[in-house]
Amino acid sequence: MEESQGRGRRRSLFEIARPLKQKTGTVQVVSIPPVPSEEQLSKHKVKYENTYQLEPDSKLHISKIASILRQVLSQHLEKACYNPLTSSLLCKVIANDVEQEVKKLGYKRYKFVCMVTIGQKQNADITIASRCLWDPQRDNFVTEVFENLDFYAVSTVFAIYYE
Repeated sequence: MEESQGRGRRRSLFEIARPLKQKTGTVQVVSIPPVPSEEQLSKHKVKYENTYQLEPDSKLHISKIASILRQVLSQHLEKACYNPLTSSLLCKVIANDVEQEVKKLGYKRYKFVCMVTIGQKQNADITIASRCLWDPQRDNFVTEVFENLDFYAVSTVFAIYYE
């Protein structure tokens, strides 16, 4: 750690209040706030207890998530044309909207990850793959594809249950 070179910096967080010289030549003492008591600390602590809940409260309805995906994709892309400069921003907007709508369904203890890919059609093939470690009984995913004459969009939502 560099030593302070006349800049008035502390070398350690544990140094107690010391006089600091101002440009006018007066001396100022820095005060340290009092340490809160145990009673004050215990009032502000939030204690969570283990729920030991290993199963979700309600079953994940893939059809509802798929309809949200179709609706958001068509809403944003119905009249759009492919533009390589704005497609990355459009992907972010679509992913954010899908995630917000899926969260409104109220599935507790699920994390949702949304991926959106937009590409121009140029007589080429594309393969989109993903890998992750999950529980096949509780976790799931939904993929929807939107196409028009100019471009395609692939959106995937992963629903991962956490205990």
